[in-house]
Amino acid sequence: MGLGFGNFICNLFGIDNWPSVKRSALVLSHAPKATWVALQAQTQHCSSVFYQLFSAPHIDMSRFLTSIFGSSGESKVKTVLICGESGVGKSHFINTAVGANLLVGDGHDLGTRNVTDQGIPPLRYGDISIQLVDTPGFQNTRDTNEIPVFSDIARWLAERYRANQRIVGFIYLRSIHNPKVLRHEAQIIQAFKDLCGEDHLDHVVFVTNRWQPDSDEQEERREQNTITDVRKFGSAGIKRVQARRLRNKYGNWDAQEIVRLFATYTPVTLQIQHEIVDNHKSFGETKAGRRLEADIRERIEGNERNNAARRMEVAHLQKEEEQSLWAWIAGIFALMTNITAIFTLSRGRR
Repeated sequence: MGLGFGNFICNLFGIDNWPSVKRSALVLSHAPKATWVALQAQTQHCSSVFYQLFSAPHIDMSRFLTSIFGSSGESKVKTVLICGESGVGKSHFINTAVGANLLVGDGHDLGTRNVTDQGIPPLRYGDISIQLVDTPGFQNTRDTNEIPVFSDIARWLAERYRANQRIVGFIYLRSIHNPKVLRHEAQIIQAFKDLCGEDHLDHVVFVTNRWQPDSDEQEERREQNTITDVRKFGSAGIKRVQARRLRNKYGNWDAQEIVRLFATYTPVTLQIQHEIVDNHKSFGETKAGRRLEADIRERIEGNERNNAARRMEVAHLQKEEEQSLWAWIAGIFALMTNITAIFTLSRGRR
């Protein structure tokens, strides 16, 4: 590295009029190559060293070194998470794509209980490798608590982010045979969008599977509504999910073509990673966590209101039955009184 590189550093930041800074830059410009390799491996440490040398608070040397040397320590393998409801076919999709042998659940006996890439070999597309990751399924039932599943996914993503191992996107699976998206499923989708952040929805591929050759217009409308309605996967911004289809009995090539979409994607920092790692929030304090907790509270309050209404209805029915019983007893008593009077009158005439 010669004099030109030292001048480049100074000129880049508009600090030519700082002699002391230029001298520091020139000294570094003549450093051995091994020194720069070490700097590349320890970007964060270098940031503080450069800060002291340059005495320029506005310079982010970590970003600068990354732009020159590439992302320090970040894996060249592109990571994609497979998400969706339990039993929708996440593990089957991975098994079909890569030839793995993951346990497949049926929606009742859960197959995947933790976020994992164990036993999943990466897919190769030329010189690019894509690692698929299986996740626990969401439970699309009214009384289910989704926080443990989302919290597990969030924890895994946070750990990856701390290790400078970001992901490039998600595949979200849904069966086209499922009925329209109801309220609880819409809440799950909204929490998933909170996990990603609106700015990264273009890193989500929404895949509907189990399409039949004779699919009808209702299924196509359902698919379109799911990806355009902002209460579901739709977005008010310019970043939008992509949509793909899988026929009922798809093969290895079909799954790999969907995964291939991520070959050109670059790693992103998700909203949940910013919140937990950068802003030091617990999952319950994140946007996704608050949404899920609010949904649970609303369901609990709704159940309490329904239970209170049922108790009032039962009490009302009991009161009506009690009144009817007393009316019946009074009627019987009156009848007995009349019979007694008639019997007494009959005996008196004798």
